[in-house]
Amino acid sequence: YLGDSHTHTWSSYYFIEMGASGESMFLSSAAAGLQWQQITDHAYNMTPGKWQSMANDVAIGNNIPGFIALHGFECDDGYGLGDAHHFLCFDVPDYIDTYQVDPPVTDSLATIQAWNGFSYGAHTTTDGWVWSDQEVYDALAYSCFRGFEDYNERNAYDSEDTLNPWGDTPATGNWDEVDTGWDSDLIAGLARWDKVLSEYMNNTRYDIFFMGGSDAHGSMNYHVEWDFLGGNLLYGSTCDALGKVRNAVYVPGTFNQTNLYDALY
Repeated sequence: YLGDSHTHTWSSYYFIEMGASGESMFLSSAAAGLQWQQITDHAYNMTPGKWQSMANDVAIGNNIPGFIALHGFECDDGYGLGDAHHFLCFDVPDYIDTYQVDPPVTDSLATIQAWNGFSYGAHTTTDGWVWSDQEVYDALAYSCFRGFEDYNERNAYDSEDTLNPWGDTPATGNWDEVDTGWDSDLIAGLARWDKVLSEYMNNTRYDIFFMGGSDAHGSMNYHVEWDFLGGNLLYGSTCDALGKVRNAVYVPGTFNQTNLYDALY
């Protein structure tokens, strides 16, 4: 079953990020051939009202025939670029309020474990959000930490023209720039996964997994970026969008939320 583990709705909305309604994203995912999607809005600007809005959207998404919507969040120990660590939280009853608190990753993992939920490190090899080896080892001390979501986004094409990023020849899709290194984070993530597996294979942890996610912020076709430092709201666009990175999950038996969580765990 194909799905996207890392997406954001308008509950992640603030001055440098945006999203769309969860309902519209679930419908788009289903139309694109996905069978499941988790919404993972940010903990650092979450509120009880936003959490309830996400729950309402998930209830609507689960009424789409053959589709499963999951309600999670993206936790953090801060948001400052270069010194923050993000991780996706699955099968949790509530969110962890990190706004102006910045709890250590291990404290949040202890809470998630007490909830019987689970987590994957998000974009741990991406510049600005890199986890050190020791930080990974500290997280793996918690059985709820299942591995890494290090195939994050897939930005192969970029354009400064947000209204017509395909240029004058939309049939052939001539974007301004082509990123030949679009898979650099994927390669780095796989290398980290291989390293950790080799170190833990004969230890108590051998069940360490790897997944991907689009990190789409309401983007159904291509993603519009904000140049918030330059003062421009519409700066450019990339081909990254909902479901561009997807996971194939084997779910034995009936395809339902419980069995999907078991497979992702």
